[in-house]
Amino acid sequence: MSPEIKRMPGARGQMLDVELSGPADGRPLIFHNGTPMRGMMFESMIRDGADRGIRHIAYSRPGYAGSERSEGRTVADCAADVEAIADALTWFRKTGYLT
Repeated sequence: MSPEIKRMPGARGQMLDVELSGPADGRPLIFHNGTPMRGMMFESMIRDGADRGIRHIAYSRPGYAGSERSEGRTVADCAADVEAIADALTWFRKTGYLT
């Protein structure tokens, strides 16, 4: 199962590569595999999560893979980027997984 890759705005407006995998109506789980790094998921994680109804989401940090660089960024900016991605995936709020 290959992840779907979407471009979404980060907290500072930079475009980020976001990988989505698993059932579209699955329970969302944002996987953060470290900084700095591109957002990649592991096949066993995707498969096992899909079997349990989990929709995995990961993103490439600014400047990695296809995500745009963001000058002056700090590691702490990851939290705001995750919030921006969750906002772009409006079903987070519709399902009540993010309040």
